[in-house]
Amino acid sequence: MTTTEKVKTIGERYLTNGKTTGWEIDSITGAIIVYAIDAIFYEGEYYSITTGERISLSKDNYIKDLRNNMQDGHKHDAIQGTGTGVIVHRFKENQLEFLLQLRSDVNQYGLLGGGLELGDTYERCAIKELVQEAALLTNEQSLHLENVYAGPKHITKYASGDLVYHTIIVYSICWEDCIELSTKLDAETKELKWVSKEELINLLKNQPERFFPNNYPILWDVVTKIFN
Repeated sequence: MTTTEKVKTIGERYLTNGKTTGWEIDSITGAIIVYAIDAIFYEGEYYSITTGERISLSKDNYIKDLRNNMQDGHKHDAIQGTGTGVIVHRFKENQLEFLLQLRSDVNQYGLLGGGLELGDTYERCAIKELVQEAALLTNEQSLHLENVYAGPKHITKYASGDLVYHTIIVYSICWEDCIELSTKLDAETKELKWVSKEELINLLKNQPERFFPNNYPILWDVVTKIFN
């Protein structure tokens, strides 16, 4: 039986109950029935509750879709953007090191990570961004939730004029818990750089302009609180 056939069979058990919102878990397969979008979340993907076909909740990516749907004259208005940041760390020659991403859009260093897509979980988002931006593959069990950041230190106005109020869910992961892939890095990554804790402190103190402002206070927490 194909996945489509399996999912369609699951859907047949729930099509006639008349619900339009909420969710429930299928006792046989563990799939999540999501009535608000007429979908079944099964083995990490969304499928139509009626046809069993895999569906995508976003045409391109959530933020771009949102901007495209805004009225003319309001394309750059403030929006709430939720995403993840990942602190990749390792010990090398008895020194604690962190992996920084040089972003191609602003030519500044920051954490690996990115925006949450519709229907995603924060863990899946973090794992996806690690693959795309650093060619590192890991699993949810290896991610450690560190903190959630939002507020006046996390508002960005991009060169395009887009204004975003960020909420960032930050995880840490040991580099040894990742598998290095040979895949091509996303265009958002201009360079990856390992820096020691001492070097990062020095850069944050003396060259703050080299860091993406939204990530700057998070990186200060990395060296003064999270890995103090």
